[in-house]
Amino acid sequence: MQKVVIAVSAIIGTLLIILLGSSNAQAVDIDLVPVNFTFSPEYPVQGEALDIYFEVINTGIEPASNVEIIVWNSTSECDEDDGCLPIFESTEATIAQDKSAIIDFSCGPDLCGGSGDRVLTISIDYNNAIEESNESNNRIIYEFTIYEQSLANLRGLPVEVNVMITPESPAEEDSVDILILFENAGRQDCSNYYIDFRQTFDGVTTSIEESQIRSILSPGESAQFNITWNPSEIGDYIITVVLDSNDEIEEFIEDDNVLTTTISIRAHKPELTLDVSRSITVTPNDVWLESIFNQHSVDLEVHIFNEDYLKSAADVRVEFWDLPEGGNEVFIGYDFISSITNATRVGEDIIAGTRPASITWESSTGTDVLGNHTIIIRIDPLDEISEWNEMDNNFTFEVKVLESKPDLTIVDVLVVGQAVRGMPSDVILTIYNMGSKDHDDSKIDFRIDGDLIDSWQVSLLEGQFYNVTATYVWAQQQPSVSGHADPSKVISELDESNNVYSILINVAAPEYDLTLVTVDSKKVIFKGDQVPMIVQVRNNLAVIPYFRLAVYLDNSSSPEIQTYDFEGNEVYYISQENLGYEEIRFITVYLKSTNIVGNHNITIEGQITNSDFEDQNLTDNRLNTSILVKPKNFQLSVEMINIPDQIYLNQTLEISVSSLNFGPEICCECPIGINFENSSNECIGAEISLFINEELFKIYQTSPLGRVNGEEIHKFTWTPTEPGDYYIEARIDPDNIIDEYNELDNTAYAEVNVTVQEFIVIEPEVIEDDSSLINEPLVWVPLVLLSVVGLGIFGYSRLGDGGDYFDQYENDDVVSDIQTKQSGFRYDPVTGSTYDSQTGEIIEQGGKNK
Repeated sequence: MQKVVIAVSAIIGTLLIILLGSSNAQAVDIDLVPVNFTFSPEYPVQGEALDIYFEVINTGIEPASNVEIIVWNSTSECDEDDGCLPIFESTEATIAQDKSAIIDFSCGPDLCGGSGDRVLTISIDYNNAIEESNESNNRIIYEFTIYEQSLANLRGLPVEVNVMITPESPAEEDSVDILILFENAGRQDCSNYYIDFRQTFDGVTTSIEESQIRSILSPGESAQFNITWNPSEIGDYIITVVLDSNDEIEEFIEDDNVLTTTISIRAHKPELTLDVSRSITVTPNDVWLESIFNQHSVDLEVHIFNEDYLKSAADVRVEFWDLPEGGNEVFIGYDFISSITNATRVGEDIIAGTRPASITWESSTGTDVLGNHTIIIRIDPLDEISEWNEMDNNFTFEVKVLESKPDLTIVDVLVVGQAVRGMPSDVILTIYNMGSKDHDDSKIDFRIDGDLIDSWQVSLLEGQFYNVTATYVWAQQQPSVSGHADPSKVISELDESNNVYSILINVAAPEYDLTLVTVDSKKVIFKGDQVPMIVQVRNNLAVIPYFRLAVYLDNSSSPEIQTYDFEGNEVYYISQENLGYEEIRFITVYLKSTNIVGNHNITIEGQITNSDFEDQNLTDNRLNTSILVKPKNFQLSVEMINIPDQIYLNQTLEISVSSLNFGPEICCECPIGINFENSSNECIGAEISLFINEELFKIYQTSPLGRVNGEEIHKFTWTPTEPGDYYIEARIDPDNIIDEYNELDNTAYAEVNVTVQEFIVIEPEVIEDDSSLINEPLVWVPLVLLSVVGLGIFGYSRLGDGGDYFDQYENDDVVSDIQTKQSGFRYDPVTGSTYDSQTGEIIEQGGKNK
């Protein structure tokens, strides 16, 4: 025992000395490895050359020099001293970490001939001349067979799963589809072979179905084949598929024809999951919105599947949770689905039963938080329903909550009716706040070809439509009509690109229709009067740029003169501009030629001027009226002379009323055949009515009143019986029987105060005075001369050429002591002389002639 310990100690000591002695030497870091080996053909036939490819790499950090590479072909694995025949040898000068040696060669029948099982040995540094960190990875051993002839070879596809079961978790009595994927890896066609599908349950294997394949499967081609399987028992099954089950096909390899998989058959239970094809439906409660905005609620809806076709599900709880980005889960709520029917089986297809689950998501449960959110859907979260797959009940969806803002847009620009140049149209702009926030005082512009026509300030609630109406008279042929919401971009909106809406409008050519509606004028005038006539003009269609009015007298073809221009030239038309659509305008025209007495027909005509477009209706461009021109025969006037302001009770007042005629004809009526100059006693003048405090007191009929200066003075007497203020009024022709040029001077009035003190008549004492003014020639002779001259001037002022008369007169107070008489002068149109109506004397400039 002691010798063993000493021997072990000596060995350990020797190893320590070796290790310590080599501590200063550099460690070896070379590792040569053959990689990426390929061999073709996969199933070689006798007499074919073999193509061999591989690479030699150095995984160490130090380069390897003089690397010897050898490939042996033998019936077993070869080594250096086995005497195997090398089919390839080479020496690589250097193989570094960044450089590999590529070996690619072909081995002909002379070196790789024969038939049967063979082994290729690839050896790197086969004599161990290079010290490596790993000496065990320098070889590749590849076993292959050289066949005497070409054969087919059926096998499963080189994929992870080549037997596919649908559905993945079938239940008893389900229709289960078994699909296999296989290929012909050989070098000959194959056909008319069998595939056997087998099941193994509780250690007993039975055939499900054996099918004959008659189609040709060429070399290198793949195929698939499926059957339907209806498992009758609950439990675990092994499904085995045997290709060429009857060994009808001679193959390169016979033991790669078997494909297997396992499947568990479950009992029928509800199978709840979510219809992911529909995703999650987000429906804002405010129907005009399309997204989720803070302070707004939305409805979340998902559709729950029951995929089992035998079992329905009752009282299905579906929970909704919100997980804001960077926050914690918030419970939104849950929805109970009372029942989800079982799926429907249509042939081999299963149509799942489905019911929606929904919840309202509002500010209190998360929509007040801006940003990204994860909506979590948990089906049957408390596992109250037993399912055959509990792992597909939870789902998540990503949504985003946006900041609430208004979003103004013009959704429509409507031109009411046909747009016609020169005519107005109503243009209706429809503004819509399709945002999620109210806004006050939003500016809306209405533009034609970019020019601002009108603007408004409107306030819109979220989701509100609002119409504004502008009226525009079209002046373009095809203008761009546009509405602009928030044109200055002062409002922060959800979408800034939808604030303008524009359309092109085809504007029709103008149509004119000028109408003369009415004319308002005096129907009866006196000779020499100027007659203004107010014409109502209306435009029924497009704006009329220019038009004029003319007046025609008694069907004359020449219009009447309306005015004179600055140079004194006669102007025959009243011209007007820009009569708008449906505009009514009142225009004054004149008839100035009224020197001919009688009825006259007046025609007023409207004409459109300076236009290429005609009036559509000329029948309403004329108006006719008539005017009666009367002569200025009579001009009556009345005066009350020297009425005192105050009298006494029971005092008799003489009221002197002077009746005057300034007209060129004698006033006023004579019997037929009676001439006033020959028999004036049978003719009558004018009626005079005297009113006391608006009550008729007396009526008096004057004698005929001469022309130009005919006059008669009548004295009324009146004794008041009560004190007070009295209004005395005298009216000549009170019933307007006599046609006069001026009726305004037919009334005279005075105001008299009657006191309570009675009037006492006192006879004055007669005193003779020898120094009367009559006896003084130096006094009365000048007075007589002045009177004659004054009368001459008065007569001359009352007369005119051809019996004309004055339009105005002076009111002279005339005092007479005679109760009823005529006084004044008379003019004889035959002789042209003026005479005194009392004395008959002819008045000339030098005095009177009898």
